[in-house]
Amino acid sequence: MKGSTSRIQYTIKIEIQDGGRYKMADNVETATQRKRRLQKAKEKYKAKRAKESEGDRNSRLQKRREQLASKTPEKYEARLKKQRQRYTQMTASETPEEYEARLTKQRKRYTQMIASETPEEYEARLTKQRERYTQMIASEMPEEYEARLTKQRERYTQMVASETPEEYEVRLIQSRERQRQQLGSETPEHRDTRLNKQRERTQQCRANNLQAFENAINTICIHVCDICTKRCYPNQVRTVRYNAAALTYLPVELTSKISLLLCSRCQTHVTSNKTTAPPKAYWNNLDPGSIPDVIQTLTQAEQRLLCRIIPFVKIVKYSGLYGQYGFRGQAVLFAQDIFEVSERLPSMLPRSASQVGIIVVTERLENLNITREFTICREKVYSALRWLIRNNPLYKDVRIDDNAQISDQELVRLSVPELSEDEASERNENEIRNAFIPINHVARIIRASWHQGDYNVFTSRYAGVQCSAMSLANIVRAAILSPNQWDVNIPNANMLAGDSLYCWIRTQLDPTELDETGYLEIRNFHIVRQSLQMYECRFSIEYDEDTLFYSGVSKILCLGSRNIAYTLTRVDVHLRENIITRQRVQVQQQEDAITHQDVQVQQPLSNLRSETIPIQTSVMLPIDSVQPDVEDELEVSENVNEIRRKTINNIVNEAYELKAEEFAWYQLFPYGKNGLKEQRPVNISPLDYYQFRLLGADVRFQRNDYLFYALSMFEYYRVKSTIAACARKVEGENGNRVEDLHLYLKNLRGSAVYWRSALSDLIAQIRCLGPPTYFVTLSCNDLHWKDMKRGLLVSDGKQHIDPDDIDIQETQRLIEMYPVVVSRHFMVRVNALMQFLKTDTEIFGGKVKDHWWRIEFQNRGSPHLHMVVWIEDHPSVATPEGIARIDSVCSTDIPPETSELYELVKNCQIHRHTSTCTKNNSVCRFNFPRSECLETHVIDPSSNEFIYNGGRICVLKRKSEDGWVNNYSPALLKMWKANMDIQPCGTNESIAYYIAKYVSKSEPTNLDGEVSRAIQQIRREETDVSRKLFKICMRILRERQVSACECVFRLCHLSMRDSSRKTIFVNTRKAEQRYKVLKFNEAGQAAGYCANIFERYEKRPAEHPNYDFNNMCLIEFAMLFEPHYTKPPVINEESIDTDAYAPHEQTTRRRLITLTDNTKMTIRNTPAVVRVPNFVAASDPESYYYSLLIQYMPYRNEAELLGEFNSARDAFLANEESLRRTNAYLEIYRERDRQLENAFAQVHAFQILEHAEPMELDHEEEVPYLPMNEDQFLQAKQSMNAGQKEIFILVTQSIQNQMSGAEERLKIFFTGGAGVGKTFLLKLIRDQINRCYAKDAVKVCSLTGVAARLINGATIHSTLKLPVQKDGRITGMSPLSGNYLRIMRQQWHQTEFLIVDEISMVSYQMLCMMDARLRQIKNCENEFFGGVNVLLFGDLLQLPPIKRSGTPVFKQPEHLQPATHLWRLFTLCELTENMRQQGDQTFIDILNALRVGELTTQHFSILMGRLLQDTSDEFAIDKALRVYPTNQQVNDHNSAVLNLYRNNGARIYKIKAQDQLVQATRNADNVDTATIIPADINKTGGLPAELEIFVGAKVMLRSNIDVSKGLVNGAIGYINEIVWPQFRRTQMYATDVPSVRIDFARDGVHLIHPKAIQFPAKYNYGTAERRMLPLILSWASTIHKMQGSTVDHAVVYLGAKLFEEGQTYVALSRVRSLQGLRIEKLDCNKLTGKKPCNNEALNELNRMRNKN
Repeated sequence: MKGSTSRIQYTIKIEIQDGGRYKMADNVETATQRKRRLQKAKEKYKAKRAKESEGDRNSRLQKRREQLASKTPEKYEARLKKQRQRYTQMTASETPEEYEARLTKQRKRYTQMIASETPEEYEARLTKQRERYTQMIASEMPEEYEARLTKQRERYTQMVASETPEEYEVRLIQSRERQRQQLGSETPEHRDTRLNKQRERTQQCRANNLQAFENAINTICIHVCDICTKRCYPNQVRTVRYNAAALTYLPVELTSKISLLLCSRCQTHVTSNKTTAPPKAYWNNLDPGSIPDVIQTLTQAEQRLLCRIIPFVKIVKYSGLYGQYGFRGQAVLFAQDIFEVSERLPSMLPRSASQVGIIVVTERLENLNITREFTICREKVYSALRWLIRNNPLYKDVRIDDNAQISDQELVRLSVPELSEDEASERNENEIRNAFIPINHVARIIRASWHQGDYNVFTSRYAGVQCSAMSLANIVRAAILSPNQWDVNIPNANMLAGDSLYCWIRTQLDPTELDETGYLEIRNFHIVRQSLQMYECRFSIEYDEDTLFYSGVSKILCLGSRNIAYTLTRVDVHLRENIITRQRVQVQQQEDAITHQDVQVQQPLSNLRSETIPIQTSVMLPIDSVQPDVEDELEVSENVNEIRRKTINNIVNEAYELKAEEFAWYQLFPYGKNGLKEQRPVNISPLDYYQFRLLGADVRFQRNDYLFYALSMFEYYRVKSTIAACARKVEGENGNRVEDLHLYLKNLRGSAVYWRSALSDLIAQIRCLGPPTYFVTLSCNDLHWKDMKRGLLVSDGKQHIDPDDIDIQETQRLIEMYPVVVSRHFMVRVNALMQFLKTDTEIFGGKVKDHWWRIEFQNRGSPHLHMVVWIEDHPSVATPEGIARIDSVCSTDIPPETSELYELVKNCQIHRHTSTCTKNNSVCRFNFPRSECLETHVIDPSSNEFIYNGGRICVLKRKSEDGWVNNYSPALLKMWKANMDIQPCGTNESIAYYIAKYVSKSEPTNLDGEVSRAIQQIRREETDVSRKLFKICMRILRERQVSACECVFRLCHLSMRDSSRKTIFVNTRKAEQRYKVLKFNEAGQAAGYCANIFERYEKRPAEHPNYDFNNMCLIEFAMLFEPHYTKPPVINEESIDTDAYAPHEQTTRRRLITLTDNTKMTIRNTPAVVRVPNFVAASDPESYYYSLLIQYMPYRNEAELLGEFNSARDAFLANEESLRRTNAYLEIYRERDRQLENAFAQVHAFQILEHAEPMELDHEEEVPYLPMNEDQFLQAKQSMNAGQKEIFILVTQSIQNQMSGAEERLKIFFTGGAGVGKTFLLKLIRDQINRCYAKDAVKVCSLTGVAARLINGATIHSTLKLPVQKDGRITGMSPLSGNYLRIMRQQWHQTEFLIVDEISMVSYQMLCMMDARLRQIKNCENEFFGGVNVLLFGDLLQLPPIKRSGTPVFKQPEHLQPATHLWRLFTLCELTENMRQQGDQTFIDILNALRVGELTTQHFSILMGRLLQDTSDEFAIDKALRVYPTNQQVNDHNSAVLNLYRNNGARIYKIKAQDQLVQATRNADNVDTATIIPADINKTGGLPAELEIFVGAKVMLRSNIDVSKGLVNGAIGYINEIVWPQFRRTQMYATDVPSVRIDFARDGVHLIHPKAIQFPAKYNYGTAERRMLPLILSWASTIHKMQGSTVDHAVVYLGAKLFEEGQTYVALSRVRSLQGLRIEKLDCNKLTGKKPCNNEALNELNRMRNKN
């Protein structure tokens, strides 16, 4: 605080007393004045003391001591308190430099005092300190004790972190010496007292730590933040008092509160005096509204019927009895036609309950082999749909047909199918796992996790014969819970209940009543006929006495071994209270019960049913998993109540659909608002948005299907933003874009690249620290942890229920419902354990000095922890001391039954074989049961025993009866209470096995050959780096499989890995091969590159008291120092529970060093781990040795690193010996690198097989060419005129000469006026060339798509892969390379001729590109056009190329004149006979005269007669095409026609383009996108900003879509239908961009979809993208667009606005006859003399004629 601006004031009381003292008076001084006064007083005091003699000083000090001794303890304490306050104020305001100076001064003074004191003074000082310390300890409270210990630990940590290696050694020596002296002088009694005290203190400390662990894991997430509604743990919230006047953004309900309960993030925001609300504030348009009962009570089937967009997420059920849910691939949104429901459903639904209570509806998916049958309730569907129409604007266009006719046909008919073996096999392979599984149109079967013959499950000795009782148990369950709501656990419980029922019935039957096979008959149920208690209900049953069980097909059940099914044919179940008729199954309550003592099946408590939205998936596919085969299935006839879902061409692009989320999840957003893309006062990122949904108090979003959808959408946006950010900031070699998947995917949490990066970090840590001591695996016991169950019950609103009272099925239901709770609480446990291990020395036999861990998700989907630890002072595992330590830490024993560990070991540590045990062979891959071992011993890594032992370096002692016990730590197991594994490590060989097995595992993927080929195809087809990387990333993500818990970890940014040391990557490649990161100024413009570790190292200080910087290498510098930031970097994506695990630790002061450019670096508290690229000396020696040089050789300028040597190898070998002597890291790290390399080679941890991929050819965008048959060819030849025959013979003769060995190639320009038959001749010559060569030997192309369509060819750009013109300008052409070049050469291998049409529109620059490309493709650099015959067709007197694209094709630019004039290589062949306007000689004469500028008076008179007088019939304003020279005239006419239709009542829709910035090069957060999008349509890829359309509008395509179908730039048609997105019937909101169905006359009717085109944004903001219909209104067209076209009727403008030579001639020649021509505004001045013709072109034609 400086000057008078400070608001802190001090009140000073001054009193003037007798003897000249001051009298107290009130005065107020500012902080600055006080500082000056104190400074002045200090200076006076120093001056006075400097003058006093030694005697005066001693006298003064003696007097001061007497004064202090005479003071009372109260005054003493008051004085100390005042001094402490003053000291605190002083230290708080001092700068880092003042802090360092003060500490240095104190240390110096203390050192001087110690050095000068006598032994007696030393002892007196120590005695006094001990007495004071003893008094303080005796009087302090427990809280003060803890605070003091915490402060001491922090101070000790700071001291250790800041000391130099020399200071560390000195401190250790002094500490050992002092301890030796103390131990040497103590008596035996003192020793015993000291040891007892240490034991008590250690035990108490450990007890306190254990209690802290228990307290931590029993904290429940019960608090809710008042602003973001996040559910928080106690440590995450604070009660904050606030100034309501300052926080004007708070809503009324919060401003009325005195204080707010806030999470840490909201607290930071509120206290930072920001003027806007936090992004996650619930009033920031994030409240979706409450769910009405009519929506909430819908079943899954009923919800899906009313859904307008269905999210397709392939949900899988993980293996095991209690496997969780997961999903595979990416979420895909399918639009569904709600009108199919609103218009067809009323005809299916009955009008009253008297007709039928439930109706079966079949849902069939087009082009997918999926048909689903479900039951729906009429009244519920009607009520929900009506509510949506009233309240949800997204349903405003829906109408219900209440007058539909009711069908009286039969709903369902069952029959037994006869399937062939192939059909049955195919059906079994395609079945998708669920408890209630569809097998055909309407039938279902029930499947459990086992069959009744499984002796491992059913231990009652009756396994295999109790199927009848199991069938009854399933039927009873179906009476109280519909089978379509069963998950896999329900049939499992039913089977256990049936087994129990069977056992009890057997005990009640007379042996004579039982069939000798052991199967129950229907008559045996007489025991429970009137009294059956199951599932907490009482039933009675009815059956036909004569009915027997028989082997066959089950109506609702599929049980049995060897695919044998059993059924009950006539069993009715009755419940006395409510009778519900459901197809022959009746339910009636009775009073008796059935019980059995041997097997008890617990059922879910009735009072635990959730009141929230039921966990149901909104996906289209059932749950996917492996099931037993079924040979016999049911078949049904076609259901009349069938809804066919459209799945073709209806995938929704979420990037362009504004309300995609609200459409897809209308049951969660009932009011159709506040989804991800809602307009908000404060922008919110996708991550923040989805975290708000998942972590908020509103639990509706914590359902599995939405969770999977959220992760899929978030990763979609993350990939896009990461690629865009890297494209903007990161540059590779020569400033090029970096095409590195690792760079873009390493931050995508959980991906294979993410874990590969984690693996590299761990290897680097082992390289720096040596092999770890132990590796540990800890599983998640979510089904039995009491603290976990308590948290689940609280989330389910059942906090009043004791966790011990819920059974395992109910626990599993809660786990499946709340994966967010499971994941967050697991991490609470992990972090509580890590806090405990920081101080514990018992579990691992020493202190954990370093650690590394990662989270993996086991086979059933739950998280578990893999961890490696480095233990301080742990003996080597190869020594007897090490073996003894291992035996004290690890155990394989089954404890005595009296031990509390007995149950834990029995339940958690006994191995049981599962399917994962024998993945690759019949032997358990975990080597269970394990052999007896008398003593713990270490295995030689090179022995076979090491391989057989699974890479475990140590074999623990084990008794024979303990062969099934997995290794465990007794102390750790007692704490964790879940399955664990612990393995001694100690060598690089064993850690290599561990890394290969566990650490390098990533999410399940299926990167098979198909995916690899898809990626290869993307690399070939996509040239834009960003789009290529995005497509590859999304293709990889399509193959991943993620569990529900892993979804939570990824979305909520829960820690998935952690380490005690930070890992720094140092890119030790050569400078020119490293990536560079751009930095930007405040205007968002690039302003150089960010500093890197190499530049900072070169600027290190020359001298420092604690560091030898001159001899410090780069590796050591990176380990010890990190960049210093005045403000800590903002972390927006930290773990959402970082602050939940432990109280906030106070930040410690960090020491700094100053570089030579005055920038700062911070000294790390703990040295970092340095990771470098891995180079192999044999394959890349230059990079390998350069990496060693730059790591270990001190330098000040990298350019001088090689010195006088030419290679890095020579430079390193020359300096190797001196580096070994001076650098301690070199030899250690190189040796560890070699050990790790050998270890990984031994276990084949990193085998990468590269398979050559077959080359696939690109397919040309070319109209399929159908050669003429013999009759057609002969007829065409006969119809040629004389000029055409002459040219035909010329080409044929040249082909014969070339086939005979002639080297001369044709280069001919065929020309003539409009209508002379150039196109006819082109097609005939093309067919003749192919006939001569007997192969497809010719390529045909033209500049525009319209012209290419007319000749059945392709565009020049497509044919030769030339760069597309941007903004009318031609861009530079890069040579083809790699795949492109090989593919093009294969495509052109047989090509002998190239034909180019409409050559007048081609520029000379493009002609040069054609020459260069053909030379490269044909690999013939010395031949013009690569030795290919080139035939050019066109009329130079027609329209020339756009001026911005270059000069006319015949005019060589000046800067190219030294080179060969390519145009002048061509000879002229001219056609003169008009074939188009045959029979209209007058019109032909006018065109020929106009072409050369020789119109006569007679010609003018004829044209004057064609002036437009009557705008009716064919020449009405909306009929005949208007042809204008300028775009503005075209737009004006189109607007006039549009207004005509508008006035006549046509419904016209205004379509607005969807614009966005996709690759920003400047900060555009606060920039209106509209201001940076070019206004010129030619600069936006031809897509307009707005377009008004209606049914019947005449439109023109603005881009090539499919040349083979005639959908080319310039194609004209009429709109037949407007197809709104997602089957909507009208425009929902302004940004809706529909598809349109257009009638293109002879080219047919086609559906045109919106197109997205990228182009440069204005003001250097980067790349923008516009998505719009590629159409413009086309009642008028420009002359340029008409070149190459022919029409029957047209109105041509020939007025003053004609600006281009040749425009008049082209415009008139588009019409077939004078009768079809009308002229608008004839300006004779534009048609006289040479004005209408191109004089340069005319002169060129004359030159070529004269040359001939």
